[in-house]
Amino acid sequence: MKRIILLFALSLKLSANAQDCHFKQNGLDKFTGQITKQTKPEKVISGFTTEGNFSILKVDTNYSIIFDYGLATTDINEHFDIGQGSKIIFLLESGERVSLLSNVAIRGITAAVPGVPGMYTCNITNATYSISKNGVEILAKSKVKSIRYYRFANNGKEEAIDSDIKRRNQEDIMKLCNCVL
Repeated sequence: MKRIILLFALSLKLSANAQDCHFKQNGLDKFTGQITKQTKPEKVISGFTTEGNFSILKVDTNYSIIFDYGLATTDINEHFDIGQGSKIIFLLESGERVSLLSNVAIRGITAAVPGVPGMYTCNITNATYSISKNGVEILAKSKVKSIRYYRFANNGKEEAIDSDIKRRNQEDIMKLCNCVL
């Protein structure tokens, strides 16, 4: 009887620790022959006027973080861009900081919000930041408390945007990183 209880307790512990990974891609790319894993995007930044989704991409031994960001605005002419070499910084619960640079420039696209007159969203999609395996391992071990990213406004000036991560979302980047390690 003790063995049955012990086995049952062990199986519960293992199922609780199992990764719940969802992939957009997971396998061999038939054109390049490279093993590719990309997690499905996970909403990490959420607020009344903002939303930020992250996914992790691994191609063979190279890693990237992909950032999609939306911002509500009342100005149809307002848009934001992420420049090549723009920085994103993750502030971890452990006190460590992980800083990354964007691979390419991404222009934000402003569009009307259907059914809401006078409201628009500026969306930045597929902003890609290279990260080392060591960086992925660091993010996989500690909750992300806050994210700062740099974007360019209409006037061409770079601005830093800080987003504190809600407690319920603080483990999301950890989980995504663990899925590709």
